[in-house]
Amino acid sequence: MESYPFVSIIIPTIRGGEILERCLNSLARQSYPKASFEIILLPDHKLDIAPKEGLTIIPGFSYEHKRNEGAKVAKGDLLGFVDDDCTMPENWLVAAVPYFADPKVAVVGGAALPFLRDTFWYRAGGYVLSSLFSSGFASSRYKKRQAPYESQEYGLLTANNVVRKEAFSAVGGFDPNQPLSEENDLYFRMKQKGYKLLHAPEIFVWHRAKPLFMPLARKTMFYATGRGVFMLRKPSSIRPIFFFPTLFALGIALAPFAFWLFPWFRLPAALGFGAYIGLNIGNALLVFQKGERNPLAALAVFAATPLLHCTYGVGVLYGAYLFLRGQAGKGRNLWTSD
Repeated sequence: MESYPFVSIIIPTIRGGEILERCLNSLARQSYPKASFEIILLPDHKLDIAPKEGLTIIPGFSYEHKRNEGAKVAKGDLLGFVDDDCTMPENWLVAAVPYFADPKVAVVGGAALPFLRDTFWYRAGGYVLSSLFSSGFASSRYKKRQAPYESQEYGLLTANNVVRKEAFSAVGGFDPNQPLSEENDLYFRMKQKGYKLLHAPEIFVWHRAKPLFMPLARKTMFYATGRGVFMLRKPSSIRPIFFFPTLFALGIALAPFAFWLFPWFRLPAALGFGAYIGLNIGNALLVFQKGERNPLAALAVFAATPLLHCTYGVGVLYGAYLFLRGQAGKGRNLWTSD
């Protein structure tokens, strides 16, 4: 690389300790020149961290304002956004920066991979997230692809991306009125401005997934609530596939009444349910074949998938409810998640 643009890495955090230290250590090991990047840490409160060259700590902002506040003081032309529980490979910045030679590229990101040495239930959570049948289009956030491609707003996440500051400022940064799915809203506005979002296989981080079962279901509800708000705030973002989990959840809830009231409904419902079970079995076997050859892992994915589909479906409805009640801005507090 002939030149090294200055990069400001912005990390909102609600914790300190070993997890955050692991994140900071991985950035300290970057092969990118140390003089060409800075780290801006935004904790809830003052952290007991020794001063380090290139590290700025700005405590006190609410979560939905942290990334914007970090961007305000950032010195770089590029902004790196990661979560505090991520670990970056040494070439993370070196691999990302060359993509910005194209002036239309606003965001370069990639997969958030699970820690393979984590406990079983955390690894199983990662298998569910990276499964197309379990997680839909969002699965691209959690697995590598073979080659770079232009992504849609749902294919990237703020746990792992580098953003052109000029594009970030052009769309007004993160919208504090969209405190859930805020990255989807940001990427959507960038796409509307004609910018490109790139998903690159070499731009990845290791990110601790939520474990099965309830922690991952809670996180899924959190994201789905944001999606429900986002779709009503930006109707042109709506895709029919986002409603499939909602239809599934409603089908599960209403099936007993439909069986009783409409006898003709029983056969097509049974066929549909059988098809779903068959697809879920195939999905679990695929995890067994391509991932961890552990029957318990396949069984866990089989059991978790309908739970996630139901919680996502309910979350979309809950997000729509918050929006219609004028409470969309309270979503992060009403259904908190780290």
